[in-house]
Amino acid sequence: MSSSPPRLLVVDGTALAFRAFFAIIGLTDDQGRPSGALYGFITSLLRVIKSESADLVVIAWDRGEPTFRHLLCEDYKATRERMDEDLAVQLPWMREAVNLLGFSQLDRVGFEADDILASLAVQGSAAGYEVRLCASDKDLAQVVSENVRLCPPPKRNDPIAELGPLEVEEKFGVPPTQMAEWQALVGDSSDNVQGVPGVGPKKATILLKKYGSLAQVLERGPQEEKGKLRENLEANIATATLALELVTLKTDMDLGELASFAPREYQQESLLSFCSDHSFNSLRERFVGSNEKDGSSGSAGAAVGSSSDNPFGDPGDRDYRLVDSPELLEQLRDGLSQSGGFAIDTETTGLDPLRCRLVGIS
Repeated sequence: MSSSPPRLLVVDGTALAFRAFFAIIGLTDDQGRPSGALYGFITSLLRVIKSESADLVVIAWDRGEPTFRHLLCEDYKATRERMDEDLAVQLPWMREAVNLLGFSQLDRVGFEADDILASLAVQGSAAGYEVRLCASDKDLAQVVSENVRLCPPPKRNDPIAELGPLEVEEKFGVPPTQMAEWQALVGDSSDNVQGVPGVGPKKATILLKKYGSLAQVLERGPQEEKGKLRENLEANIATATLALELVTLKTDMDLGELASFAPREYQQESLLSFCSDHSFNSLRERFVGSNEKDGSSGSAGAAVGSSSDNPFGDPGDRDYRLVDSPELLEQLRDGLSQSGGFAIDTETTGLDPLRCRLVGIS
């Protein structure tokens, strides 16, 4: 009976940070510092790592600096808004948390996190690893294969879905090997990459199936198509060619030996101190008792394995009722008046009474 191949998990740290920021807005720690994105990032990361049970783990980051793509096109990502300051201040803490957990993290001058993910995907697959890419960017569909799966970060209680070659083709209409050409025709508004005007996802799929490649679309399309499509193809050959350079991910970056990405031991005492410093009391409890109490080192996998699937803790067997109408409020009033006693707790965005905001009463 053959054993399963080793697994490499690569996480888009920047994308996970943004996702966490917009999922938990307004949370602050005891010192009044924003902490929602940090908390969401850590708990989401732990959940993904636990679910994937990988032998090697890497978190890839954008550097927030110009890349080689900006040298090709000065308007690349020019329409993106500046990062919110509340998120920017939490990014260093996220990196600190990854380091304390014992996982490897990478960034490279002149490149994006997606290039790191794509390079590790190709190199890991070639080395015999099953590769899982925890990312939501459709660009990474370019490197999906039988050994490489794209796994968008799930919502809190949803299972982690995997996109293989079949799922990519079902979603975009083309196989992974043609994703870059498909993107070059369609363009990418989020990155300010211009495609061919009038060519949307469906038309791009039709053109690639008809002509076989972007090169053939640009060579034969201006002669064989009709009307406005013909004009647009003829007038935007250079635009589509540049777009292909911009959207194509690098797969040959030198990122070191894969074996160096095995999870390291972490210092439990430092991790507990980190949680306390950021007022993550419930998160701190997940690491208490996972190793010896004297601050000795332990594997990150041990702590991850002891955590709940729900990053906010297991509510257990409880009867929760949401009061969101006048009628339900009256029912609550009547029920409380007949009870032998009750307690009220305020739900706020933090623990500092001078800074936090009321969000509910329980």
